[in-house]
Amino acid sequence: DLRVVDPREADFFIREAMKKTGLSPQAWPSELVAGLMGEAKERGVTPEEFVTISASPLQQKIAQVYAEYQALLRSRRAYDFADLILEATKLLEQDTALREQVQMSCRFLMVDEWQDSSLGQYALIRRLVGPQRDIMVAGSEDQSIYEWRQANYQALSEAFYGDFPDTYQMAFSVNFRSREPIIKAAAALFADQPERFQALSLHAMRAGGERVRDVRVLNDQMEAAFVVSEIRRLAKAGIPLAEMAVLFRTNEQAERIEEELMHHKIRYTLAGTPRLYHRREVRDVLAYLALALRDDDNAVNQIVNTPPRHIGPVSLRAIKGTLPYVTLKRLRAIASGREKAELRTAALDGVKQLVGLVDGLRGLARQLKPAALMDEVLERTGYRAWLLEELGGHRRLRSVREVQRQAAEETSLAAYLHKAFQEIAEDVGEPSTD
Repeated sequence: DLRVVDPREADFFIREAMKKTGLSPQAWPSELVAGLMGEAKERGVTPEEFVTISASPLQQKIAQVYAEYQALLRSRRAYDFADLILEATKLLEQDTALREQVQMSCRFLMVDEWQDSSLGQYALIRRLVGPQRDIMVAGSEDQSIYEWRQANYQALSEAFYGDFPDTYQMAFSVNFRSREPIIKAAAALFADQPERFQALSLHAMRAGGERVRDVRVLNDQMEAAFVVSEIRRLAKAGIPLAEMAVLFRTNEQAERIEEELMHHKIRYTLAGTPRLYHRREVRDVLAYLALALRDDDNAVNQIVNTPPRHIGPVSLRAIKGTLPYVTLKRLRAIASGREKAELRTAALDGVKQLVGLVDGLRGLARQLKPAALMDEVLERTGYRAWLLEELGGHRRLRSVREVQRQAAEETSLAAYLHKAFQEIAEDVGEPSTD
C-alpha cells in the first residue's frame, strides 16, 4: 500500500508543511521551497542532516518544512520521486543483512548515462556494489544535461575514483547504433568546436542510410500535421501503415498526433495507454451527454456514483432490487418516493441529485451545441473539480478537453454521439493488420 505522489500532490503536502511551520507562501513560493528540498534529496541529504548544515534562520525554517513535509508523506505511506533513491540508500545503509543480500543477488553493476548521475544517486550505487567491486560506468562529460538536477561530473569523478582507484578507462570511437549520415550530422553540429568532436574520432559501423532531415514547425498542431502528412505520403508510396511508427517524447505530443490521425481517419494503435475514446474520463463525460439526450441504462451505470455521491455498493444493491442493473426509471421512482429502497439519507440525496442533474442537462441539450454542453456537464456534475483533486487529474482533464475540441466541429448532439460511439465500436472490433 505504498505509493508515489505526483508533483501536484507533492506541492499540496509542501504547502501544508509550510502552514504548519509558519513559512509564508507569499514570501517563499512552494515551488522554490520544493526546489531547495529537491536539491537536498538529490545530494542525498536527509531532513536530519539538513538541520545540521543550515546556517541562516531561513535555512533553518526550510529545514523545518523539509522535516514536516517528510512526516506528512510518511503518515500517508507516500513517497515523492526523490525519496525512491534517498530512502533506498538509507535502508541499505542501516540494514546490513539486506544490503549483503542485494549485493549478492547482482554481482555486476553497470550505470548508463553516468555523467547525469547526482551524488545522491551515487550514494545508492555505492551501496549496491558488492565486495568484489565489479562496477562499470558509461558516459561522457560532454553529454551532461542534468546539472540543474545536481548532476556534477567533476564531483562524481572524484568520488568514484576515490572509491575505485584501480578502475580501467577506455574510450569508444565506433558508433554501433547510428548510420553514417547521423554521425556526419553530429560532426557538422560540432563544426565550431572541432577539438571536442575530433577527440572522440567517431565513425559509424553501419554504412548507408537516408540523409537527416531538419524539420522546424511553429507549434504542436503544425508538428502533428507534418507527422500525419508524412504518413499519408509514405502510404501513397506503397508503404503499409503497419510498417510505420511515430516516436514521441511527451504525452502531450501523443494527444495532438492522435487527434490529427482521427481527423484524417487513419487507423492506429497507441502503445502504453488507452486510446482517447477508451479512457475512463472520456467515457464518463460521453455517458452524461448520452443521458442528456435519452434514457440510457449503460450510461447510468457508468456514472451513477461518478463523481462520488454516496451511492456505494450497498446502496446500489438496494436501488437495483430485483433488476440486474440500475435504470434511470428506477432512480426517478425512488427520487420521487413512488418506490421505496433501503437507502441512507446521504445515498437518497445522491439519487435525487443525479435525477435533477439529468433533467437539467436535458433542458440544456435543446439549447447548446455539444462542446458547450460538455462544459455544463463538467461544471454541474462537479466532474472537473473532482478530477483536479485526483492523482493525475490534470492529465485526465486534458483528454476531456481533446474530445471537447472534436465536439466543437458538431452542431447536433445526436450526430456527435453517433460519431463518438462509432469510434469506440470500431476500436473494440477485430484489430486491423494495417
